[in-house]
Amino acid sequence: MSRKSPQLMPTLLWILLCTVTLSCCQDVKQRDETVSMVTASPPSPEPTDRPRWLSLPADLSGQEIVYLSNRTGLAEIWLLDLATGSERQLTITDCSGALVEGYVPEWYQPGVDRFAWSPDGQKIAYLAMCTSVGHLAQLNIVDLGTGDVISITNKVSTYSYPSWNPSSDYLIFEWDKVTICRMYVADLGAGDSIKIKQITDDSWDGCFHCPKWSPDGKYVAYQGPYIGAAWRTYVSIVDLEGHHVSYEPEYQDEYRARDASWIAEPGCDGIAWSHDARHLAIACARGYVPGGLEIAEVEEQTATMHSGLVTGDRESLGSDFYSPVFSPDDETLYFVSTWPGAEYGWPLGTIYSIQVHDLLLDKPSPDVQAISPENQLAGLPALSPDGKWLLYVVKEGEATEIWIQATDGTYRQRLAGDGFVNTRPAWRP
Repeated sequence: MSRKSPQLMPTLLWILLCTVTLSCCQDVKQRDETVSMVTASPPSPEPTDRPRWLSLPADLSGQEIVYLSNRTGLAEIWLLDLATGSERQLTITDCSGALVEGYVPEWYQPGVDRFAWSPDGQKIAYLAMCTSVGHLAQLNIVDLGTGDVISITNKVSTYSYPSWNPSSDYLIFEWDKVTICRMYVADLGAGDSIKIKQITDDSWDGCFHCPKWSPDGKYVAYQGPYIGAAWRTYVSIVDLEGHHVSYEPEYQDEYRARDASWIAEPGCDGIAWSHDARHLAIACARGYVPGGLEIAEVEEQTATMHSGLVTGDRESLGSDFYSPVFSPDDETLYFVSTWPGAEYGWPLGTIYSIQVHDLLLDKPSPDVQAISPENQLAGLPALSPDGKWLLYVVKEGEATEIWIQATDGTYRQRLAGDGFVNTRPAWRP
């Protein structure tokens, strides 16, 4: 079975640059599609007021968040006004005709699986799925101003997590269909239609999972492809001219040890850009290599990986790392580490913070601070735009709750705890 070198990957973002600049790319084979704006009525035109609402600190007035809740039977996106407690359901997923077959993981919730808020705060792209197997997902966008739901494409899979460019005009996503991987960009600025362009050739072993557009629009980082005898994945970074940056240390083609630093087995919740786009945080669970948290410095077409944290660095840290999040000033990195001895694969544990400066200096014993209570099984942290507040998920039995706390530890409060699965909180940009 042949393997494709990263250097032989199609000129991904050279074509992407053509797409963004709307120039003609005659030399590249690509398929253009025009998708009409298919809209649905707003699911819930009037907010639903809670009988009782919390008395939150004054500086949270005017702030809005969204999160997933399965209180209606399927996971849907809900918008919550933190000042009044008014809620509005933004999505309705139709799974009436879905045939669910095979093994259904404990964590799986049919309905909306992932979503991405546009940088301008006006739109949310989301992935709706009715089954945990197969390739039956639907990529949509909901407009928060009108409530319209726009259908983008059903040519997506469970790994087709969308990512916005900085201007909120383009959406990048992947289509992975068993033996074929493709990357697409949707142009949302084409009037009453959406232009979709395929920007990579078909690839069998070079999938482009979970693309993340950098905040300055210069790079796209993604998970993949699979390489080596052990079929592990690594993190790739390409610029807007389609060139992969140079990696320090270089990739290793076969399984070796942790010194093959770029082969980090990141999850889709494990890649995060800093706000200035100079750093990329990579969190990974144990697999063919130990779990860990690393940070790459990206500049001048070179990405340099620093030592970071690995399993065993601290007695309090577990074997799996998830959900890195940079503070607005990019000085602090928040992340999740599972509890020591926890079962493999669960993305909850304790939320910690570490100084980015310590990681960049490759300090042998960087200072790690626990942020969430160590008796709470917490995860999926989301920082407020001012960096003062942290949203996160807490598991309570079969349910999950949304909590909010001040990053300085002076305030902590449950926001949503109704016995349902409430998860993936996010602040309005």
